[in-house]
Amino acid sequence: MRLAPQILLLGLVLTACGGSEPSDAPPSFTEIHERVLQPSCVFATCHESGPSPAGMLSLAANDAYAGLVEVRSSVVTAKVRVVPGDPSASYLMEKLTEAMPTAGDPMPPGAPLEDDRIELVRAWIEAGAADD
Repeated sequence: MRLAPQILLLGLVLTACGGSEPSDAPPSFTEIHERVLQPSCVFATCHESGPSPAGMLSLAANDAYAGLVEVRSSVVTAKVRVVPGDPSASYLMEKLTEAMPTAGDPMPPGAPLEDDRIELVRAWIEAGAADD
């Protein structure tokens, strides 16, 4: 049959190109920053870099990771912002999902994040909150 080599070749091409199966790789910090932090948190009145960002947390590209992972939030809560591997212990998840977080208001102000973006953050934390 003449189709067999063509089907085999198509299978090899799809495999080499990643095929159409979804990736099981956790989201990268770059993806978290681009899809969640940058559009929802980095504004002049919020977590932009400068002398006094909200909560003393700059989420600008060069500062965000170092300000989030394994860093205590403040004297008020002393909770760790992101505990690698443990979303339930991460204050960031509390601020994104709870109507009444331990301190301050839920984030971002005005309207909660969409579920898919919250789950993106949760998956990143669960996978160890790696920097890329």
